[in-house]
Amino acid sequence: MTLPMFKEGDYFYMQETNEGGTVVYPVCYCLKIDHDHETAHISVFEDVVQPPSAKDIDQLETRIMHAPVALDGFQTPTVFHNRPVTEADLEEYNDYQQNSQDIDEEIIQEAVAHYERGVELHEQEKFEEAVNAYVDALETYPAIFEAADNAGFCCMSIGAYEKAIEFFGISEDINEPTFLTIFSTGECLLNMGNKEEAHQHLLKARMLSELDEEQRDALESFLQQTS
Repeated sequence: MTLPMFKEGDYFYMQETNEGGTVVYPVCYCLKIDHDHETAHISVFEDVVQPPSAKDIDQLETRIMHAPVALDGFQTPTVFHNRPVTEADLEEYNDYQQNSQDIDEEIIQEAVAHYERGVELHEQEKFEEAVNAYVDALETYPAIFEAADNAGFCCMSIGAYEKAIEFFGISEDINEPTFLTIFSTGECLLNMGNKEEAHQHLLKARMLSELDEEQRDALESFLQQTS
């Protein structure tokens, strides 16, 4: 049995060297630990270039809201802060759990393996390979909408905006429209030069409740560009 090196509510980082030879620090937040399946459910933030501390948390940029990762998939994590997990933190985790009910465990584990591979490639900025891994996860277990979200973000990173919009649409079909899917679709449309349609998507995002300050600031900035 693999024992976790962190607990629920922990922020932790690891040290890696990217393809350019730069040392970076991937940062994660532990939402849940499933001891039965030796899996940690985490949020993943953008890499930082120096070891983070508690005062840096508000500046961290979320890359992936929820990802299930095997407990043995973390290389020497260093815990630097703990914050109790809230219901808002668990929203996508709860959706994942609901969609996982009554599904063959082997199928789920196969899909999670594809998904984890996608996350690994995504973090290495191997975006096209990551998309393929996320698609494998979706084909194995179509309810794993996070794979569609992340495939969309990968496509945005390489300028494949039409394909990104397709993936965000798949995510909305599986789950429901969220701020990330609506806003990201609007951003894609803006990058494609379709300001009017982008404006309409961003207005839809504005109507969602419980947007945080960072989301509202980003939304207003993009709305100004479409006016």
